[in-house]
Amino acid sequence: MQRLLTALEIPEYYICVQRTYATGMEALMILLRRLVYPARWCDLVPVFGRSGSELSLIFNTVFFL
Repeated sequence: MQRLLTALEIPEYYICVQRTYATGMEALMILLRRLVYPARWCDLVPVFGRSGSELSLIFNTVFFL
């Protein structure tokens, strides 16, 4: 995963619009998980330990940058 993180030039951390903070690795995992299987955000809450709104913010920040 570290090689993919480097190859995609993902930064070390992301700060979203509402000051949600995520590491680059966590953001990459959220992005890949959402793209491989587009489940509802509430289904991913137990996996990542974040609220659905935080997951959405992180995904949108990574996806649209």
